[in-house]
Amino acid sequence: MQTETFDRIVTVDPGISAVVVRNIPGTLPIFATHFPRFPLYPGVLLLDTIAAASALAAGLGECWELREARGLRWRAPVRPGDCVEIQVTAVTDAWRAIVTVDGRKVASADRIEVGPTEISTGGTL
Repeated sequence: MQTETFDRIVTVDPGISAVVVRNIPGTLPIFATHFPRFPLYPGVLLLDTIAAASALAAGLGECWELREARGLRWRAPVRPGDCVEIQVTAVTDAWRAIVTVDGRKVASADRIEVGPTEISTGGTL
């Protein structure tokens, strides 16, 4: 798990669910280019936080990877100063996520699959 991905762990019920919080400070360098006049937190960074919350709930520790993301929906922009809450719950062999800001749903994912990092032993070139 990459602990810098979120600022606070609210709850963890191993194998069942997790709730984490990520504060979006206006000082993030990404806002200089994404987009200077109307800064938005990139969806791919939000997806990284969703995956990290899923890995936390799955008990995968520090070495995990995102394997699949389906049914992603971006409903409202995440802006500098927002406090984002991510709730993940187990569904079959994956995770479902709901992302809110001030109780308003801003994103969701129907299926997030994370697993342990597969270490390659390399090969010949």
